This record gives sequence, structure tokens and C-alpha cells, in this order.
Amino acid sequence: MQEAGPALQENAVLRYQLFKCQSDRQVLEFHVQGSRAEALAALNLLRQLSPALEAGTDLLEATLYLAHEARALGVLPAPLPALEARAQVLWQAQHAQPWAFDPGRWLALRASSLLKALERQRQQAMQEAQHPADGLAAFDRGLAELADLLARLLQNLAKEG
Repeated sequence: MQEAGPALQENAVLRYQLFKCQSDRQVLEFHVQGSRAEALAALNLLRQLSPALEAGTDLLEATLYLAHEARALGVLPAPLPALEARAQVLWQAQHAQPWAFDPGRWLALRASSLLKALERQRQQAMQEAQHPADGLAAFDRGLAELADLLARLLQNLAKEG
């Protein structure tokens, strides 16, 4: 029995370490869920900043922003003025006023698009992994920091709006 004592003690230590590792993994998975919830909260704030419009409006708005950006860059291919004019007519028909460039909204839309793309990548990494913690570890740390900064940017834009 005395010969088995050290082996039993080592076995108990190993079991404790295994339990601790499993607990650490659960804590990490809770942190992952928390950070994802923060990103989703930022996206929800963006939706509050810019409530959904009638069907087709987002496409009209995107078209008008595209035309505005092209004009600002000095890139004016032949169909661009006609495209912008048609989108403006459709916008006015739905809103009873002409569309006007809103820099804050433009920035919020760009930031939210980037954040959505980063969150899709993070979600894909987590789905491909056996455990969410492994997926989080596989996700590029720089991209995760970028997503956090974008979420903070969106929160600040929502506060200013």
C-alpha cells in the first residue's frame, strides 16, 4: 500500500490539474461569448443609430454613397451620373426629400460592414474548431483587436448621433 501512495498522490495531482484546465477553458469560453456579445451590442447600437428603412432603401442609399465617393475621388465613368440621378429619383419617391451625404452615417456604415465581416470570420473559426476556445485561439489576434476597436468606434458614433 505504501508503494502505491506516491502513484495515488500523483494521480490526484494530475486529476486536479485536468479539472483546473477544464475550468480555465470554460472561463475562456465565457470570455469569448462576452466579447461576441459586446460586438453584437455595437451592431445593435448602429441599428438604433440608423433604423431600417423601407425595402430597397439600403440599396438606394448604397448606390448614392457609391456615386458620392466616386465623385469625391474624381472617378466619373460615363454611366455614373445617370446611375446617381436614377437612384436620387427613387430615393425622393420614397422619402419626399432629396438624399444628402451624411458623413457620420457613412462612417458608421463602413465600420459596421467591416465589423460584420470580422465577426463572420471569427464565427467561422469558432465553428471549424472542436471547442470555441480553440476557435478563438485560431482567430488572428490582430484582427480581434481590430474588431474591438471597430466596436468602440461604433459605440462612440452612436453616442454622438
